[in-house]
Amino acid sequence: NLVRLTRARNYNLPCPLLSGGIGDTLKYLSLSNCQFHPTVSTGCLRSLITLKLNSVHIEADELGCLLSCSLSLERLELWYCQNIVHLKIPCLQGLNHLEVMFCSSLRAIESKAPNLSSVRFGDRLQLPLSLENMSRIKIFNRHCSGIDFYARTDLPSVMPNLEALTIRSEVAVSLDY
Repeated sequence: NLVRLTRARNYNLPCPLLSGGIGDTLKYLSLSNCQFHPTVSTGCLRSLITLKLNSVHIEADELGCLLSCSLSLERLELWYCQNIVHLKIPCLQGLNHLEVMFCSSLRAIESKAPNLSSVRFGDRLQLPLSLENMSRIKIFNRHCSGIDFYARTDLPSVMPNLEALTIRSEVAVSLDY
């Protein structure tokens, strides 16, 4: 089952739509440009494999509630979700891909997902990152506004199984003639 919603920013997704029948079998949920406020009463999304939120107004505790009920989740993508300050990911055994791009209010990421192997981050250079098992990460992709952090870091010792490293940096260059 697939649910994809793209609406105006003021649309408030009614969470009861995800309760009961559809929520139990939903595998893919992609929301864009809306408000989403799940609670414990939203129910479990036990079959959800992929969750993509793009420009969705959701608070960190609401997302945490949703994640704790999504035990089959393998892929989590957050783009431009400006209300999340501290992202806390519970111990989701199947989560192997995490993508957090341009969430400007985000100040820290903490993940207890033990099998995370692919991470992609953008925007925040000095973002504290706490991943349960960094040695399992094979793909690390980072978009940032400077390269000093990466010039000083020793990713190989923290991520010994790293197979692919991509760092995209926008560096200002001044040319004097």
